[in-house]
Amino acid sequence: MVNSLDIQLQNQTNSGQVWAYISGIAIQNNWRRMFLKSNGRDIYYPEQVSAIGSPLAEDCAIPLGPRATPSRKLTFFLNPGPAVVEPSVLNPSDPNANVNFAFAEFTLNSDQLFANISYVDFVPRLPISLTLQTMGGGPVQHVSGMAANGIDQVCDGLRAQAARDGWPWDRLIVQPSGQPVLRVLNPTHAKAVGASFDGYFEPYVDQVWARYSSASPYQIRINTQAAAGVTAGSVNGDNQLVFGNEPFPKPTSADIFGCNSGPFTTGPSPYRNSIIPRLAAAFQRSAFLSVDDFPSDPSTFYMRDPTNHYCRIVHNANLDGKGYTFAYDDVQPDGGADQSGKVNAGDPQTFIVAVGGNNAYAGDGLYPPPLPPPPPPPAADAATGSPASASPGAPPIPTATKPSAYPGSDPSWGGGSVSASASASYAGSGAPPPQHVSRFHKISAKAQNGLFNRRQDLLWMDHGKGEMADHHSIDDVYRSTFKSDDPEKTEEGKKIVDELGRLKYEVQHDRQLTPIRDDGFPDVDIYNEELEQLGNPSWLNVNWLYCECYLFRRMSTSFSLSKHWKNYDVFARQKIKTFRSSRPAVIELAARYRTILRQIEEGRGKPADEEAEEILFQEMCEICLWGNATDLSLLTNLTYEDLQKLQGSEARKAAEKNILVNNLPDAYQVLKKARAEGKTERRVDIVLDNAGFELFVDLILAGYLLSSGLATLVVLHPKDIPWFVSDVLPSDFSELLNALANPKKFYETPSEDDLLQDKTPEPLSDKEADDLSFLFQNWSQLYAGGQVLLRPNRFWTYPGSFWRLPHVAKELFEDLKTSNLVIFKGDLNYRKLTGDAKWDASTPFIEAIGPLGPGSGVNVLALRTCKADVVVGLQPGKDEELRALDGNEAKSDARAWAWNGKWAVVSFSSGR
Repeated sequence: MVNSLDIQLQNQTNSGQVWAYISGIAIQNNWRRMFLKSNGRDIYYPEQVSAIGSPLAEDCAIPLGPRATPSRKLTFFLNPGPAVVEPSVLNPSDPNANVNFAFAEFTLNSDQLFANISYVDFVPRLPISLTLQTMGGGPVQHVSGMAANGIDQVCDGLRAQAARDGWPWDRLIVQPSGQPVLRVLNPTHAKAVGASFDGYFEPYVDQVWARYSSASPYQIRINTQAAAGVTAGSVNGDNQLVFGNEPFPKPTSADIFGCNSGPFTTGPSPYRNSIIPRLAAAFQRSAFLSVDDFPSDPSTFYMRDPTNHYCRIVHNANLDGKGYTFAYDDVQPDGGADQSGKVNAGDPQTFIVAVGGNNAYAGDGLYPPPLPPPPPPPAADAATGSPASASPGAPPIPTATKPSAYPGSDPSWGGGSVSASASASYAGSGAPPPQHVSRFHKISAKAQNGLFNRRQDLLWMDHGKGEMADHHSIDDVYRSTFKSDDPEKTEEGKKIVDELGRLKYEVQHDRQLTPIRDDGFPDVDIYNEELEQLGNPSWLNVNWLYCECYLFRRMSTSFSLSKHWKNYDVFARQKIKTFRSSRPAVIELAARYRTILRQIEEGRGKPADEEAEEILFQEMCEICLWGNATDLSLLTNLTYEDLQKLQGSEARKAAEKNILVNNLPDAYQVLKKARAEGKTERRVDIVLDNAGFELFVDLILAGYLLSSGLATLVVLHPKDIPWFVSDVLPSDFSELLNALANPKKFYETPSEDDLLQDKTPEPLSDKEADDLSFLFQNWSQLYAGGQVLLRPNRFWTYPGSFWRLPHVAKELFEDLKTSNLVIFKGDLNYRKLTGDAKWDASTPFIEAIGPLGPGSGVNVLALRTCKADVVVGLQPGKDEELRALDGNEAKSDARAWAWNGKWAVVSFSSGR
């Protein structure tokens, strides 16, 4: 039985202010209408009014700050009853018509919480994501919603569809003059904007009727998923589709879009009412003529015209493909994948509503598995609280805010909504980046001797990332294919293995690079245009950076174009294996981290020892620096013992002398100054590199920065496709927390290698397990509280350098400018920062990073262990000295000392 519910609202927009509203019906209080007051705790029950359009007697706008800048609130009215007049997107005279707002729906009663994101009426500019944590220890449920600029993807899709078929899909876009797009209406409301879809579905209905006519051998078979079981129907002589004794006349287009008129009108018959949702869903999704059994598999949805392209496009724009786009979008086969984007549980603990599109698991289909349940929140006031609504008003790529928590929700709550409003005149419309003219920058004059090209001694199929990428990915898919019981998935897996095998052959035999197949993502054009500009080269005659990126992007296409393998991380098995192998360092750092946090807590309120703090800051950053010595793609033959040598405190101390450039004091001063100035939000961004142990140490650093007060928010930037073998995906974050949630199970369960070698893992001591569990408790609280955010962006897997960032990903660039410090991890990010050019090693770092240097507005800190030729910022003569130590003559073109990860640079640039 549900007795209480904690609700957290998170504003992850760039808006100065978001207003949240929670409205609903109190089931156990005579079904009275109710609102949560602006304090987020007290309930307001509107009293009877005599006049239509009376205002609310209480302020019910919950501020989600953090800054008190003006933005428009929503306006609710009362009519006699009292009845609540909620905001309308269809009435142009409604005071909310030009307000950017969104809502989520939920039901909270004694049995359960049920909530979803709804697009049944419109797509808002303001995205919403939902997260539900339960008391029973079950998996965290998460619905990602759209990215911050998801509405722009919807608009692009509707405009393209209108150009293809001539129907007014583009008329559904609501865009006030001189403003960004405000919302997109569902076709059910097309006439509100002067558009009509009359006659749209009728040709399709005629085809369906013809297939199932009395003269045809075919029948519709519907699994009612109720007492009636499977029932069959066909068209009779009166031109009615008949199931049992229930006739269904031909639906019109309006009937199909609306799902509640004509043959889809519900009535007293439970049998008929069990057929209606499944019949209506099959028409919406144009699944008829593909199969005869319903509900059908998602592979049959929206595959033939005419179909509801609004639904298709909106589902594609949602990061996990989920959301209610029509009334019966929750119809699915028994055991099938949910399409509706719901979260529900009979034992809800914490319900999180995030607005802004930045707490979602962005990943173009690579959304992670559920997080393990976080620890219970601190004991909450038992005062009556309730679900909340949130206010829109956010430019696309946000700065996150702290959540507001509303504990102890009254179980008398029934149907409710979380609404959000903000000014429609906010800046930042999510406009597309500048066109191709600025995509391919030249390197400055000092680097005109060219980009690094492939060398025979670094050939992909001999030593580099490509060998591991191709060989292990082929093996991984092959093994997974033959574990599947699904014949269709097995066949797809074989096809992917063949494609990866052909790719490997092309690299080994220096074949010409071919255009990447269109899998629906915009970076395909970027890759293919650059390939054309490069003259369609072969593998050994193209610059190193482009062909490495091309390899992994092309591999990704084989999976993204499949049906059953879209979400598959071909490198996940290797990442987990390597993290298990890092056990000694993980245990050591867990104990060290716990001690540091205890010391910080004990020192609160006492005079600060800034010298000690700076030393500790440098230690944390150096741990983070050397963590990427576990880069899977370049250390392919290391034994378990070798990995241990790369990690651990003694190795770190010995390695300090190998840091050739160390600008950590400059970075510390930036963060210390921001804290001294009392800035409410002190943000650090980390552009991630490797998963496993390196992600572990990244979170060590993030937790330290937040605990010490050097930051109030840490934004992590993972990739959104499997990249360079070991790079972090959002799913790797979840996998890491899942491992720490039950460390004994993770480390003491024999791995595949252990089983083959008949080895039993050494058990963890109680203290070791306790230290690791502490990490899980701490990090999951930081994540659930909105202090640690995941924010992928497709730009990180574009080809070429980060010199393009201000032009190709303008919104991302502007967002990074709001951060106090942006940390770029690892070798590849360093190469991209410096354009992967043949700089003289003494070239200043601030010069080599071009438009991201002084005056850019971005404070850059690069943590890099050297694994490729490009190095800058060294003292004159140091490069020659290192070449001589390595056995190479100083005049040699090869900088071999920079290939093995022995040396490191920590370089800082102040962009302000």
